[in-house]
Amino acid sequence: MNGISGSQTGSSSTFDVAAVWKFPMMTTCAFAVPTCVFWTLLVFSSYGDCFNKQPFTPLLQEKPFLIIWNVPTERCESKFNVRLPLFMFDLVSTPRHNHTTQSVMMFYENHLGTYPFYTKQGEPVHGGLPHNASLWMHIRRVQRDLKALAPTRTSTQLAVIDWEEWRPQWIRNWDQKDIYRRQSVKLVRQKHPSWEEARINRQAQWEFETAAQHFMEETLRLGKNFYKQALWGFYLYPDCYNYDYKKHQNSYTGYCPDVERKRNEELDWLWRSSTALFPSIYMERELQNSENGRKFVQNRVQEALRVADLARVGHALPVFVYTQPVYAYTFIYKSEKDLMHSIGESAALGAAGIILWGDVKFSQSQQNCEGLQSFLEDKLGKYLVNVSEAASQCSQLLCNAHGRCVRNEADSHAYLHLPASRFSVYRHAEGFGVDGYLRSSDIWRLRSDFHCNCYVGWRGQGCERSRASSVVFILPANVLLVAFAFVLLLTQV
Repeated sequence: MNGISGSQTGSSSTFDVAAVWKFPMMTTCAFAVPTCVFWTLLVFSSYGDCFNKQPFTPLLQEKPFLIIWNVPTERCESKFNVRLPLFMFDLVSTPRHNHTTQSVMMFYENHLGTYPFYTKQGEPVHGGLPHNASLWMHIRRVQRDLKALAPTRTSTQLAVIDWEEWRPQWIRNWDQKDIYRRQSVKLVRQKHPSWEEARINRQAQWEFETAAQHFMEETLRLGKNFYKQALWGFYLYPDCYNYDYKKHQNSYTGYCPDVERKRNEELDWLWRSSTALFPSIYMERELQNSENGRKFVQNRVQEALRVADLARVGHALPVFVYTQPVYAYTFIYKSEKDLMHSIGESAALGAAGIILWGDVKFSQSQQNCEGLQSFLEDKLGKYLVNVSEAASQCSQLLCNAHGRCVRNEADSHAYLHLPASRFSVYRHAEGFGVDGYLRSSDIWRLRSDFHCNCYVGWRGQGCERSRASSVVFILPANVLLVAFAFVLLLTQV
């Protein structure tokens, strides 16, 4: 694709299938030297898996990387007669609360239950604090709200709760959110005026965090029971808090602070209750066309994938990354380079998909609608088709369509792109078409840059073996591991 830099790989229906198997499959797993012996033994049971937990099969068959539209743009056609080309998206949802045929449901603070919070003017709503609100009343209202949305039960595939007024961890309620700490302390002081300040603070923190956890857990539980087929989670969780690019522009690494990674681990109760993760990679204008922008996105997606691995014993949660067609807090469309730094990074790192989100400003005027139409028909549409097709082809070539292609080195510049010199993405009457062919060198580059993260039920370097067919090999390897561990234990005595 013209204008796209970095390693570009992919395929089309015209490639030589025989060429796929000319080269040995390559994967790399980075481990510390002392643990290499232990993991080498595991190769007998996994046949080349990279030991990261397996994801479930995608929501849509043969779509390892979903492209999802979640912008309220229906007014463009109904009011301004501007028809948007949304056919390149795997799921399309216009987030109107009264719309009952949504594939993606967004629940804001006033859409589900009696979410307690303070307004910008400092006025409490539903008690203001989670421990000053009725959880029973919230549960009853959630049940009523979900019942009103009964027609969406069969169409909704992703259900996202957007509660941003407070965070469930006391220490993360800083700046404008400090009102939740101040009011919590005030509430405890009123109940226990004779207590010393340190005890009041401890009690306030315990009451806030306990009630916040109950509100979030119960809401997820009720939602999962109602939308049994949908994946549930909270928007912006997990966060990485790597926002220091403004202060340290020349030395910015993008890394998530260790303390924030630890705090994410302490939210294990939230990850256990969720069935998907929905982090955000909204890029501000300061990150435009910069390496800092790539670092910002890369580390946020990596942290979400790390948490996804921690959430379950047997599998990883799917990660759907929220992004925008524009730079945050502006109406300036992203450059092709930043589409690569956001959408391309998410695909190459192994996310299950991206969700393009926007607010009502996209459909507020005919000019806005026509600008969005132009962006979709050209730069954005072509890039989305490119990445989606490349991800699907890589899954088929390397993983037998039973896994997702993931970078060998997370911080590399390898992308799931169709080779620009041999592929073209073009418009036609019914949407976009892809034309081109692969050379053996393209397939070799795929194998050197990516490995397979096999879906649950599949294993092997190319996800070629079902779990059932590998049982006979797993048992001896596990026995060998136990024996090896026992020998190590004896040598320490």
